[in-house]
Amino acid sequence: GDRKLNNKKKKKRKKKKASAGDVTSSFHLFYFIYLSFRNLNSENELKRYFGARAVLGDQKPRQRQRQFHRNTWMTTPKDTWPRFSRPGISMSLLESKDGLQFFVFEHSRDYQQVQFKFFDAVESMDPNNIVVLLQLNPYHVDSLLQLSDVCRIQEDQETARDLIERALYSFECAFHPVFSLTSGTSRLDYRRPENRAFYLAVYKHMMFLEKRGCPRTALEYCKLILSLDPDNDPLCMLLLIDFLCLRCREYASLIRLYEEWKVHRNLSQLPNFAFSVALACYHLSQQEETTSDESQRMKVKSDIMLQEALIMFPGVLMPLLDLCTVQPDAAVSSHAFFGPKSQLEGLYVGRCHSLWKEAGVMLWMEGNVREVLKRVDSQDPLVDDCQNKRKQRYQSAPRSIHRHVLLSEIKEATSTLPLEVTTQPVMSYDPLPPLDSIMSYTRPERKYKWGNLSGHRGELFLIGQETLTGEKKEVQQDNNPRHKMWCLNTYFLFLYNEVIIIIIIILSLYKDRLKYIMILDLTPTVRITSTHAVITFPCSVNLCVKQQPRHNLELVWNSGLVIFVNEKFES
Repeated sequence: GDRKLNNKKKKKRKKKKASAGDVTSSFHLFYFIYLSFRNLNSENELKRYFGARAVLGDQKPRQRQRQFHRNTWMTTPKDTWPRFSRPGISMSLLESKDGLQFFVFEHSRDYQQVQFKFFDAVESMDPNNIVVLLQLNPYHVDSLLQLSDVCRIQEDQETARDLIERALYSFECAFHPVFSLTSGTSRLDYRRPENRAFYLAVYKHMMFLEKRGCPRTALEYCKLILSLDPDNDPLCMLLLIDFLCLRCREYASLIRLYEEWKVHRNLSQLPNFAFSVALACYHLSQQEETTSDESQRMKVKSDIMLQEALIMFPGVLMPLLDLCTVQPDAAVSSHAFFGPKSQLEGLYVGRCHSLWKEAGVMLWMEGNVREVLKRVDSQDPLVDDCQNKRKQRYQSAPRSIHRHVLLSEIKEATSTLPLEVTTQPVMSYDPLPPLDSIMSYTRPERKYKWGNLSGHRGELFLIGQETLTGEKKEVQQDNNPRHKMWCLNTYFLFLYNEVIIIIIIILSLYKDRLKYIMILDLTPTVRITSTHAVITFPCSVNLCVKQQPRHNLELVWNSGLVIFVNEKFES
């Protein structure tokens, strides 16, 4: 009996040790994505830099209006915002599993109708339609995200940032009571469109914070996005987190993240970690509070890591030196080893080149580049090994990396996107949605369509009832099926997103026929009544062709589009 009791005690001890080991491993796995509420407030970071008086000034403590009842962590509601009423977004708990909670945002029926109107407004390519929609629904998230991009393109950064904060406030007011921003155990599936808007709102807010000079707060939001789905990382925050760590001088945190995640996430195969961790080790070796022995150890480690990074990713060096306005010597520039850059290498160079401009950093880089050339010329086995790895592992990037490149808007990376990405329309409110999206509701089919005319920006489409071969087709009509529209040769001047696209204008000499050649992104629609026909193009143009004896044409357009036409309408 005593032996059995002893055996049971031993088994219990083993189980406790095993469970403790699991807890320890999970702790190391999710340690970095634990957040602090204090670091989510950008004012705290600005106070550390400039002092409370410089940030707050002589303003009195803010008193919130009665319309805002809920305390929020991500944003602070402003008195200038419209009165808040729940827009129809809620959050529910799907399941709890292995200590993780899986949530989903849900849209009410009224919110779904607003969402359908938003799709129509986007297809009109007229920002004014989104403004009107927001006047009626001031906390509609996708409209806030889309209009924020419009304001940002027009260099109205303040309004763009304010719209993103409104979207975040709308989301935070819908949080489930169990949902936690800081624990690292709350999950949101990016495959659900309702969840994707939250990802994008947090991402855009993070980028505004980084540009505003709050990299520590931006890092906290980066960790938040990563914590929502660390296994899949749909926005590829691991391609950005090293940059934010270096910007806010969190060198030890970056090195710890690399050491604990490099095995299960293959961080050594990413050029940003290969170079950034080496740079973090170098900076730690230069700090005054570091002991001499530790400084020497970190310096040796930084040299080894930088040389390995240059051998594994040789395409980084020349573009990096070019952006840092450093002229390499003839031995480096004439060597064939440092070849063209890949997509990930271009992404890293475009984002992080400013971190390498310090004189001390460039001297450290120069010494290690010479060592790398010696190893290449001596046929170091590591050189051939890395070359074989590059051929096997970097053939095609996953969709999530392409999505990250599009969101980053870094030209060194966007120029290397494949054709399957650049030849399809990309919506800023939902760039490159997952191919296995989980749809909870779908948009009703539209009554009037002009065939399959959707395409990418810059492509010419023929719109009208007669093709270039002269075949005539009748228009799908609602009230009067006798109406026909005949289109002949038209050439126009079109400004899209403040970029001038000039097409040679040739007016047709024929009076019986007319064709329209348009540059479009989406499918146009037509509405025909007994008195007139209205064509609505995605470029926000309404052509109103009235039945008059002289076949006059009334043309209404927004700024940026001029069309020269000779028209005839028959019934």
